[in-house]
Amino acid sequence: MRKVQLLRGRLWWGIWTLLLSVVLCTSSLAQASQLTAPGLAASDGMVVGNAVAYPFNAATALFHNPAQLSLLPNSFSTGAFNIMFHPSYENRHGIFLPDSLPLPLSDQEKEGFRAISGFSPMTGRSGYYDSTSREFPIAPNFGYVTDRFAPLSFGIGMYGSLGFAFNHEAGPEHGVPNNFFTELVAVSLAPSLAYSLASNLHLGVSLNPTYGRLKTKSPTPLGRLDLDVRGPGLFGTIGVMYQPTDRLNLGLTYKTPGKIWMFGNARVDGMGDDATVYFNIPQNVKFGFAYRITDRLTFVGQARWSHLSVFDETRVRFKKYTALNQPAVGRAKDRWRLGTGLTYQVSESFMLGVGFSHEPWAIKDDALKPTLADNTDYMVAFGGQYKHGAWIFDVIGGMGHLEPRRADVRENPAFPGRYDLGMNVFGFQMTRLLGPSETEATGDPAAAISLASYRDYAESARYSIAASQRKRNPARGLLTDPSQGDDLLDTLIAKLSRNRCTLLPRSESERMFALSDKERQRWCRRWDDLRPA
Repeated sequence: MRKVQLLRGRLWWGIWTLLLSVVLCTSSLAQASQLTAPGLAASDGMVVGNAVAYPFNAATALFHNPAQLSLLPNSFSTGAFNIMFHPSYENRHGIFLPDSLPLPLSDQEKEGFRAISGFSPMTGRSGYYDSTSREFPIAPNFGYVTDRFAPLSFGIGMYGSLGFAFNHEAGPEHGVPNNFFTELVAVSLAPSLAYSLASNLHLGVSLNPTYGRLKTKSPTPLGRLDLDVRGPGLFGTIGVMYQPTDRLNLGLTYKTPGKIWMFGNARVDGMGDDATVYFNIPQNVKFGFAYRITDRLTFVGQARWSHLSVFDETRVRFKKYTALNQPAVGRAKDRWRLGTGLTYQVSESFMLGVGFSHEPWAIKDDALKPTLADNTDYMVAFGGQYKHGAWIFDVIGGMGHLEPRRADVRENPAFPGRYDLGMNVFGFQMTRLLGPSETEATGDPAAAISLASYRDYAESARYSIAASQRKRNPARGLLTDPSQGDDLLDTLIAKLSRNRCTLLPRSESERMFALSDKERQRWCRRWDDLRPA
């Protein structure tokens, strides 16, 4: 009966989490502002994504560093970022239309003008255009991790890998016959495996199948363009986590180059055409650290290099209207993003965090246009976390200062003017600890406790499994004397990796023992040579 009740509980939990994920994932999936997002969710968002060496939960581990899966308890996480994105474009030069461009045109100006940068001639225009796009995209995510396949840890999740959205209104009286609109969405799955090469060295890999969609609406010299393409893509992720001391974590992640093969339809001045976009996903490298200054205060730092210049090789191609073939993003430069953050454990149940991140613009002045702009950003975020039993809740609020840019008419004759981006973010994340993996599913009436090792880092960083067990089972004692191992030695099994230790009570009536991380390490080191093979 107990087994049936537990299985039924797991079934209902799975149904509710699946329904929640479907609701989140059917929302708008666009991530706005910069070309590649610095963070994933509210949990890592409180340090502005500087989490390559800081295990938060399954979702953030899959995004930042899959090696962290070896350090996490069995759990499920889901949440969403909500972004208030207000890009603006102002042009006072009055050169929107072909007949207003100074003659003669240079070859560079003609080439730039051909790449979806001109407009149908109109009369009575004022030559002044000012528009602010008000977007509110939502970026959902989820992640799941289990040690059921120990010594391997398995994780799977979903997140947005690329995204931006712009929508500037039409202004016929200013020479803009229809609106500028563009939206790029790239959503990736992340089936992942992690393995502990040693008690303080962990390796993780992810294969990232991706689905992308690009929509564009814009005036062109040939008439209004409506483009809608979509298709599959692929890239990979490799992560390493090294813990040289009990107070220091080092993390390194490499995301491989990838590609999204998108196919679809286009309409130019009402006439149909076929279009293709082979979108390049930039590779990036992240490395950073997390250092526990005190038992409550942790300092994190991170650097990320992104090969954004690969966007130059991404082109929109038309079957009939080949004159409109153009780069999807335009000329870009490789960039570094640098950031730091602090977390403070106020109490066992409550934590606060704050972070900062900075990245300079990537798209060059001569490639700026109302359908895609890019600005230097300074991002600050703050957030909090609350634990209650097996549940963990995170919330975040943040703001970005983005420096305005001006494109000179000599560099960008098609779209000169002032480009500005305004952005604020807020979001939520919730995590459910799922408990041991080797319990009722095996059919064994004896309960088991699977403890993930943090090399004591968890005391300040994240989960205290022993504490959560004590809360759920206050009548059960805490094993603190390693000498009692003589009575339980025959129950030790070498089923997990070197950084794991599993206790099986002899019968269901015996107490379930929960070990703190430090005590479990001393236990495992003491009996390591005596554990049955």
